[in-house]
Amino acid sequence: MNDQSLPAAPPTAHGHQLVAKTLHMHPNALRNLHTPGSAEDELATLVVRSALHLDNVQAELVDRCTWGAEDLTRVAAGKAAANPLGIP
Repeated sequence: MNDQSLPAAPPTAHGHQLVAKTLHMHPNALRNLHTPGSAEDELATLVVRSALHLDNVQAELVDRCTWGAEDLTRVAAGKAAANPLGIP
């Protein structure tokens, strides 16, 4: 299977993209590969949870960077004053 057959992931789904690229399957597909409760199933669950956590951290980082860029744009345009303390 090649990466082109995998469904497209959102740009803030780096964790899912890493799993898909490395294991050639969507992370949720890992949940059905092993006997429930087995060591393999537990490891697959951890991989899926880690991918989701990375996706969430990346999305939060993108949100905060966007917020910061919007604030800096307003300051640069003279629509807001710069705050030397960095507190909105």
